[in-house]
This record gives sequence, structure tokens and C-alpha cells, in this order.
Amino acid sequence: MVTKWSVEFGETVEDSAIWIKTKLAWYRLLQPSEEYRSLYQPLYNKFFITIHVFELVKETKSLNLKDIVEKFSRQKIVITEEDILYNADFILSHLKSDPYVG
Repeated sequence: MVTKWSVEFGETVEDSAIWIKTKLAWYRLLQPSEEYRSLYQPLYNKFFITIHVFELVKETKSLNLKDIVEKFSRQKIVITEEDILYNADFILSHLKSDPYVG
């Protein structure tokens, strides 16, 4: 049973991770088994969107929503304005707690 989870934001997407804790240990999530995919996917989507927003904001802190969506489009990253707005609370809470961004 999962008792906690955590998102670790690194310098890049590759340096970042989703972690879960059971009563035995912490585990870094890589690829879920089929039985856990439905639980993993929504968390992964939040993580994916947030880490890409982090990368953009670290480069240029004065971006607005339109700028972010345009940059994603040019980089061929499929994240829409609706995706960002739906996850805005999660994204903002993590941006505020990051010493390099917040």
C-alpha cells in the first residue's frame, strides 16, 4: 500500500521523478504495470506539465500563459492552455516552493 508520494523536480525532465513510499521503502516510479496505469497516469500528467512549465519559467520568469503555450507548440510538446489551467493549483504550489523559481 502506498503511504506517501512525492514529486522531485530536477534541472531537467530527465533529472525529475515521481516517488512513492510503502511501509517497506521509497520507490522511484518508472513505468507502471497495467494494473496501476489508471492511478499513475493522472499523476504523471500533472508532473509532465509542471516540469515543462518549470523549465520555461526558469529560462524566462516573465512569461504569461499564452507565451507558455506558444513555446510548447514550437517545441512540439503537446500541452494545451486547458491542461495548464486544469493543473494550475498544483503547478503554482510547486513553483512557489522552488528556490530557483519562486
